[in-house]
Amino acid sequence: MNFKEITKFIKGKEDKELVEIYRGNIDEISMLGNVVAFSQMLFGFRNLVDFSFDGYKIVRCRDITEIVTKDKNSSLNFMDMICKKELSFEPCIFSDRLKSWNCLFEYLINNKLPVTIECSFEDAIDYYVGWVLSINANIVELQCFDGSGILFKDKVKVNLDFVTCVTLGDRYTTCMAKYVDVK
Repeated sequence: MNFKEITKFIKGKEDKELVEIYRGNIDEISMLGNVVAFSQMLFGFRNLVDFSFDGYKIVRCRDITEIVTKDKNSSLNFMDMICKKELSFEPCIFSDRLKSWNCLFEYLINNKLPVTIECSFEDAIDYYVGWVLSINANIVELQCFDGSGILFKDKVKVNLDFVTCVTLGDRYTTCMAKYVDVK
């Protein structure tokens, strides 16, 4: 979807209600959350899983194939009502950083936050879990770790054109990062 189409669906709904986000060319499974901010390039939302807040996801606008709002879906309307009664959200402190990947990654470097970065290639989707070390016009450099908590020997460099989603503040990434062996 382009920025104009996204704005039509989301205008006035930021931080107020649940939406379902589809990225049909990347993943068949939708994502559920409430929008914290979006720009011409990026779309950020609080990720909700089983009526619990599980971090933030930032996706490229161009990858969004559909946005469903509660006025178009009765079960989403019901879930929205439950979330409003069961959850309270802190204001998103990085919503002004969603102008570009570079802007977001600079924020992550300065705050030393662990992230999961999804990259979509022609034949596969890869996930890199770790910390953003540096960013330039085209490349993000990461210190990654594996599922056993072992740091990769080499830094991982990813072209920004392949980055499709950044997840931060989620239980998996945050918990794993606490116990990584950083010797």
